[in-house]
Amino acid sequence: MCIGCQLAHNQINTKVLIENAFFNVIFDIDPIFEGHILILPKRHIEKYTQLSTVEMAVLQSTIEEAESIITNLTSQTSFTLMTNQGEVNDLNGHLHIHLIPRSKGDGFLD
Repeated sequence: MCIGCQLAHNQINTKVLIENAFFNVIFDIDPIFEGHILILPKRHIEKYTQLSTVEMAVLQSTIEEAESIITNLTSQTSFTLMTNQGEVNDLNGHLHIHLIPRSKGDGFLD
């Protein structure tokens, strides 16, 4: 089982923000900014285009819920949504999505 699957199925000790039938949302262990989270599909897939129609709908609502929670925790209302996919990513090919709270002038991607 890859590290992404282990994280998605709570087999590695992490701080879980949201869990539903299709996704596990956890705080990044090396956050770029406070409130940086990862959204991991529970099913092992490598690419965003492999998500089913149902998973895509649940992903959208999961992102909305996560943004709301992170806004309440950090007061940030701007986010960068980044998708890591394919065999060359830091979770051994397991698709994951970063939701990173942002503020004007934070220096990210400058």
